Amino acid sequence: MFSITEKNFLIREFSPQDFKSLLIIADSINKQAHENKEFQPFYAFNIPLKDENYQEKLIKKTNEFLNKATTEKNEKPRSTYRLALCLPTNELIGNITLDMLPITDKSGNVIRGDLGYFIHPKFGRNGLMSQALEKVLTRYFRYIDTMDITIHPQNIHSLRLMQRFNAKIIGLKTKSTYQGEPRLLLSLSRMDFLSRPKIICKHKKTILFNQPSYERA
Repeated sequence: MFSITEKNFLIREFSPQDFKSLLIIADSINKQAHENKEFQPFYAFNIPLKDENYQEKLIKKTNEFLNKATTEKNEKPRSTYRLALCLPTNELIGNITLDMLPITDKSGNVIRGDLGYFIHPKFGRNGLMSQALEKVLTRYFRYIDTMDITIHPQNIHSLRLMQRFNAKIIGLKTKSTYQGEPRLLLSLSRMDFLSRPKIICKHKKTILFNQPSYERA
C-alpha cells in the first residue's frame, strides 16, 4: 500500500468511497477548462459540457477510473500507482498517477515511466500539487533513473510545473494515445530532479528557493 503523510496533505490509495468526491472534481475540471482556455480537461474525464448525456458519461468514466485504481493496486508485480491526493482531513482533492515500469506503446516506443495528475480547481495554483509531486517523484527516483512525461501543448500551467522540476522538452506528438490529442514529450532525469529549486507551500503561495536540493532520492 502506498501512502505519504505531510503537514499540508496526504497521499493514499483510492477506495470506492471516493466516488462522489471524484465525480465532483471531474465535473469541476471540465467546467474550468470550458470557462478558461488556459486550462485543459483531464483526458480520462474529457466530455463536452454540451453533450446531452454528459452526466451519465461522466459517472461512467469516474467509475472506470476507480475500477482501474483497484485493478492496478492488485497487480503483481505492480507497475501503476493511481493515488488519491487529499487534505489532512482525508478530503479528496486530486490524483497523481505514476507508472513505475517501462512500457512499449503501440508504435514500439519505450516509455520510461509516466506521470499524470489533476487537482480540484479550488485547490490549484497554491503549491499543494507541487509539493505532493515532489514527494512522489522523490520515491520514484529511488528506483528509476529517468521519467517520460506527456503534456497537452496548451496546458501551460502543467508545463511550468514540470519545468520547475527541471523536466526538458524533447519532442511533440501531434496525435497521441490520449484520445488522439497532441502531446509535448518531456524527459526528467534523476540528476536534473535532484538539482531542482526547492518548492514550499505556505499560506496558499508557492515560494521557490533557487538553492539546489541535495537530498538523496
